[in-house]
Amino acid sequence: MDFGPSNSVPSTTLCDLPVELLLEIIQRLDNPALVNLALTCHHLHFLALETFFSNNDICDPKAGWLVAYKAPVEALPALRKALYVQWLDQLHYSFNPPIDRIIEQVRDLRAFIARLPPIRLVRLQYFSAVDYHVLYGQGKAQVLNPVWKEEFQSLLDLVLEKGCRELFVQGGETIIGLYLQQGDVAESSVDDVGAVSSDINVRGRKPRKSSFGKARLEVTHAPVLPASNTKPIQISIHSDMLLQSHFLEWSITMVNAAASTITTLSMKNSTLSKESWKRFLHNVTLPELLDFEIICDQTYGPSFIDVHGFLSRHCTTIETLQLYGMEIWYPPNFIIPILPRLKRIMVHPTYMAWVLHNLLFHKDACPNLAEIGISSEFRSFDYALFDWALERIAGFPHEKIKLTLRFATFGERHMNDWIQAHLATYKESKSTVISQLSNVTSLVISSFPDAAHDCEVVEMLPDWLGMFSNVTAIEFTD
Repeated sequence: MDFGPSNSVPSTTLCDLPVELLLEIIQRLDNPALVNLALTCHHLHFLALETFFSNNDICDPKAGWLVAYKAPVEALPALRKALYVQWLDQLHYSFNPPIDRIIEQVRDLRAFIARLPPIRLVRLQYFSAVDYHVLYGQGKAQVLNPVWKEEFQSLLDLVLEKGCRELFVQGGETIIGLYLQQGDVAESSVDDVGAVSSDINVRGRKPRKSSFGKARLEVTHAPVLPASNTKPIQISIHSDMLLQSHFLEWSITMVNAAASTITTLSMKNSTLSKESWKRFLHNVTLPELLDFEIICDQTYGPSFIDVHGFLSRHCTTIETLQLYGMEIWYPPNFIIPILPRLKRIMVHPTYMAWVLHNLLFHKDACPNLAEIGISSEFRSFDYALFDWALERIAGFPHEKIKLTLRFATFGERHMNDWIQAHLATYKESKSTVISQLSNVTSLVISSFPDAAHDCEVVEMLPDWLGMFSNVTAIEFTD
């Protein structure tokens, strides 16, 4: 039967709208709607996810950089769905509260990284956001799932196994107390029992209920095994969590597994016990180590003997050394290991005086040492120690030294008095230890980012700087 010519109008879809109009619509959507819209078709996939990243201040991952701090809960699911992201050179990610999101974030991040080629630099930064939430947030802190440690270690293992060259981990100090360790009894809802990771041994296949109706599981963790085929060149452990008892064995194993390629080891920690420092420093050996840094609170810093032992094992390779917050006491009969390749050093003035005094007896020991720095501490500091170190620097047989003076507090009374004393001495005798630094040709005045700047110090600086007889370049930095 012939019904004649069809009068139907061709259908019009959302994608037929001009891009400008589509963007006007998409900009009005919330985060969940943007992520869902990205799943509908190829065209909207790009528009929706690019809008999502822009709205949430996430660096566009198409450029090879992913920077996500204080990202919303939908950020990692959006990244997993962003199939146009085929590679990354750098990944900077901040884990965010609440605590019950932590494991989900770790798993999503691991799934995202798993589909990418090697990422050169990975910075798992600002665990401190979670730390702050635990310390100052409202309500009682939740206990993390007992598989938390295994999940996070698995993420780090994956990052390294896929060829990460620079790994940076910061924060997590409070997290360490929020999950159960070996031999503890975990309580979770019965529905969650089956979610326990396969590398956890659950004793008793039929979980018994407690008087509160919770499933009770006794958990033991599998032995620590090193990640295979890891080749990082830089490891930055700026996390007490990784050097506390729960993670310490894994951290030692991880670093030693990559010992043949690690050239930079940076450690910034705040509340570690001396025993944790001792275990790490005594059990790690890095035959290719060039740059070594420890920055910590002096109350919780490593003992001098432990640092001395580490430096003695690595004395033939280290080129850059920075120590801050380390215990200052040392036995009088200790001899500093000669660091023949040393080029740059930044340490406490007591340690500097000791190092340079020993080198005066081995004048050819550090032919390349040209950058020397001394740093004060945050606590009440005796600036006479600066003079002691500067006397040794003045006698060091190098003609062109770049000297850095780092002030923990810029404008503290002790610092003001120290500068005034030098100005008064120079006015009377035209000579102080500063004017004797004829081998210093470049000067860096450094302070910590949050240091207060006193107007009195600023007014005295021009005359004080004028005492450096051969300085041709001056830099101020923090």
